[in-house]
Parts: sequence; structure tokens; C-alpha cells
Amino acid sequence: MIHLPMESGKVFDKQAKTLMITDTPERMEARVKELRRLFPEARFVNNHTGSVFTSHYLAMERLYHALIKEEFVFVDSRTISSTKVPQIAKKYAQPYIARDVFIDNIHTVDAIHKQLKHAVNIAKKRGYAIAIGHPHKVTLQALTSAKMILKDVEVVYIDELYRRKVSQ
Repeated sequence: MIHLPMESGKVFDKQAKTLMITDTPERMEARVKELRRLFPEARFVNNHTGSVFTSHYLAMERLYHALIKEEFVFVDSRTISSTKVPQIAKKYAQPYIARDVFIDNIHTVDAIHKQLKHAVNIAKKRGYAIAIGHPHKVTLQALTSAKMILKDVEVVYIDELYRRKVSQ
């Protein structure tokens, strides 16, 4: 999954190539085409930060359209409750895919295990949960030692979950 920097209204917006709500449709399309060239096998894109961007309907709709043209699926990191992605996904007749739990906001094994337990509880109630983390050393350590936490659920890649949602 490509973790795409998007406007958040915070210091993160200074990252190179962060998408801004003021970007033209052409700039957004060029960025998405660049992602396709850089990651020809990638299928999923999610927002890195992006509270301002995902809550702005027109900007998000333009990006979503560009992503679909390059055969990407958008996974909403849900960094803000006013995200417009559910409405846009519906407009394009796409399933809305969104994270349920961030596992590594706090960089300790115990905190990550706590978030994984939360994701497992959601999965047991709803049938699935989407947990997003980063390839930090501590996150990888926590995942390596989480066998007992995850023993009652089937861990799958996002593409398998997406296929299940599409076939429903």
C-alpha cells in the first residue's frame, strides 16, 4: 500500500509532493501517474495525514477519479470524522475501505499490542477489521510477538478483504 502525503493543515504538509486541496486536477493526475510508474504492482493507496484533503469534497473527488484511472483503490485512513471518501466511493460505485485501528500511534510494544487487541475485538464483532501501522522497528517487533493476540482471527492482506467486499 502506498502511503500518500496529503494536506493536513499541520507541519506534515511540508513533505515533498504532499497533495494540497489547491492542486489542479492535472497535478493530481500527474502525481498518481508517477505513483503508478514507481510502483507498477501496487493496488492500494491510503492517506498519510490528510485531514484537510479528505474532508474537502472537490479535491478528494478529483484524486479519487485519478486513482481509479490508474487502477488504484483508495483506503481511507480516517484521520478526520468529516471525511468525504464514503460519499465519493458511493458515487463511483466502489466499496468504501477504511481503517478501523491505527496500531502504532504510540511506539511501544505494549501499546501496539493493545491496539491489536482492539482490532481483534472489532473483527470478532463485524467479521473483519482493518488495522494500519508503519514499518517501524517497534511495530515489527510487536507484530512478531503478537501470535497469541491474533490466534482467534485470520490475518489477511487488504487485497483479499477488498475482493470479499467487491463480491458481496
